[in-house]
Amino acid sequence: MIFGIIETVLFIFVFRNVAFHYFKYQNDLLMTLSIAALILVFMLKKSYLSNFLNHRFLGKLGAVSYAIYIMQEVCFIFFRKVIERFYSELVNLSDIAMIGIYISCIIITICVGIFCYIFVEKPAKTFLEKITPSPTATN
Repeated sequence: MIFGIIETVLFIFVFRNVAFHYFKYQNDLLMTLSIAALILVFMLKKSYLSNFLNHRFLGKLGAVSYAIYIMQEVCFIFFRKVIERFYSELVNLSDIAMIGIYISCIIITICVGIFCYIFVEKPAKTFLEKITPSPTATN
């Protein structure tokens, strides 16, 4: 219980300061100690926040995140070209429609990243593990 409270307070403090530049990094020691304490409390894994962050789905998302990162630029360039082609029709769209377009771009980017992870990254990793000798196999 106490670890959950400490973890939540530290998480909110660090997130607020990093996201909104509250301290504008005038007190780096306080931020460093806060992040170190947050990492230590996360390592104990005794609270709801730690359990949430250790969820299997978030682990899978972490494995796929590099593929999503790599594919985002490709997808956004593609979407930019599509939007430029149909720009005259998009000018009159409402804000809600534009938000829908942006959300669909993000969802499609995530799907393309997952596709690349499953059909490119994993087979390439398996292949490279087969042809590369293990460091422990050498005498």
